[in-house]
Amino acid sequence: MMPFAEAQTVLQQQLAEHGSCSPLELLLETSRLDYDDYHAWRRGERETLDDTLVEGPGSAHALMGHVEDWARMLNLEPQAITLYGIENHAGTELRASKDPRLDDFLHTEFLPAASRAQLDLFLDTEGLAAANDLAAALASRDVRAAEARLARLVEINPHHLAVADANTLIEALQAAPPCAHDATKRLAELEGRWLPAASAVLHAGARDFLTPMWRELGAALEGKPFDEKQPHRHAAWAYFNGLDWLNVQRSACGIAQSQRQPQLLGWLAEAQWRLRDRNAALASWFALCWHEPDYFTELIEGRFPDAALKSSWRTAMDADVDPPITARWFPAWMALQAPDTVRAIKTSGVKSDQARAFSALIALATGGNDRQDMDNRRTLQSLHPGLFNLYLDAVEA
Repeated sequence: MMPFAEAQTVLQQQLAEHGSCSPLELLLETSRLDYDDYHAWRRGERETLDDTLVEGPGSAHALMGHVEDWARMLNLEPQAITLYGIENHAGTELRASKDPRLDDFLHTEFLPAASRAQLDLFLDTEGLAAANDLAAALASRDVRAAEARLARLVEINPHHLAVADANTLIEALQAAPPCAHDATKRLAELEGRWLPAASAVLHAGARDFLTPMWRELGAALEGKPFDEKQPHRHAAWAYFNGLDWLNVQRSACGIAQSQRQPQLLGWLAEAQWRLRDRNAALASWFALCWHEPDYFTELIEGRFPDAALKSSWRTAMDADVDPPITARWFPAWMALQAPDTVRAIKTSGVKSDQARAFSALIALATGGNDRQDMDNRRTLQSLHPGLFNLYLDAVEA
């Protein structure tokens, strides 16, 4: 079951970026619902999402209670939303679950009470309904319906804040797929115009609206060399935003010396984690600890997918150890605290003191002959006396 700490981080990020948060987007962003399964449902190929939820409807029910409690604590108000099909299924209202309560939950968006009150003051009932209908058509990627509903909103209130952004999103839906020669221009357009407009009109649904566009952009950027001065102009970044984890992994691994590029290694680590290969993800994150500790610190202090590792990081940061645990020492800390979790990770030729301490602790946890254990103890003591004392305390406990 998804730790709620992980879910809460995602919801808070949605709230900060879009002014609202969505349980359905939460499932997508935490890989509890695969995007391709979700997209098949939107196309009408699946009746509900019940069979596609990675941990099953029961886990989603447990999550539902946590999210509702959290929303009440923050004084967020639930707002019912309608979910429509796309492509040949456009205009059809979708059912997310056979369970009525779970279905209602996945048809809900949470937003601050103050925002809702301001919205109600700004728009009359007719204008509010027209704006909501327009957003629903855009979310369904139905260009014809969006144009008709935008015309209706303009008729009611030509100065409505959503008009310009809705025009931008209709333009985005009508744009031809990018080609290799215009991929960089399309990237600037997507990030500079389409993303802000989607966030303003669709709130937490912006990611879903843009995901196919990110994937098309990733395909257009294929073969473009990685530029460490402009890392976001690479296919791996586009696939990362498009939740296409297999292609993130492929395109990042396909670059020679990828472990020397912190952004690539960070994207690769998250892709490995999303693909449920936690050992590979930990190995990539530990490589960042040893090679690019400042970048790893930035990652784990921000929105980070592995809630358990982030909890261990916070414990390490609070530990009264001399010398203090830093990002470079964090893998060794994990080797002391959770050797079974990290014992398969190799240092891959890293020659630093921190990597040597990691290897010594793994060897001590694995067990060797008395001479080997004594040598590893001496090595650990010379490299980090604080970790050595913690090791002794654990052995003697």
